[in-house]
Amino acid sequence: MRNTDQTPLERIFQHLKEYISAQKNLFLTIVSKKGGDVVYGIVLALILFFILCYFLMIFSIGIAYGIGAWIGNIFLGFMIVSALYLLAGVLIWVFRDSMLRVPIFEKFLSFVNTDKEEAHEQKK
Repeated sequence: MRNTDQTPLERIFQHLKEYISAQKNLFLTIVSKKGGDVVYGIVLALILFFILCYFLMIFSIGIAYGIGAWIGNIFLGFMIVSALYLLAGVLIWVFRDSMLRVPIFEKFLSFVNTDKEEAHEQKK
C-alpha cells in the first residue's frame, strides 16, 4: 500500500491516518464490550429483582396469614407485616448511603477501571 514516490511528509500523514483508524477501531471495540457488559448487568439485575419481588410478595402473604391465624385476626397479621416493611424501609432510608450508594458507586468504578487492566494485559 505504501508508495515509494511519497515524500516523508506524505508518509507521516499516511501513518497518522492508519494510527487514527486503528485507535478508532480499538475505541469502538472497547465501548461495545463495555456496553454489552452494562446491558447484561442491567438485564440480569432486573430479572433477579422481579423474581425477588414475586417471592417476597408470596412469602409476605403467607407470613401475614400465618401471623393472623396465630393471633386470631387476619387483618392484624397483615398490619404487623406492613409495620415490619415500614420499619425496614425506614432503616434502609437512614442507612441508604452505606447500603446503596457506596456499593453502586464501587460497581460503576469497577466497570470504568477495567480499561487500565485490559491495556496492561494487552502489553504482555
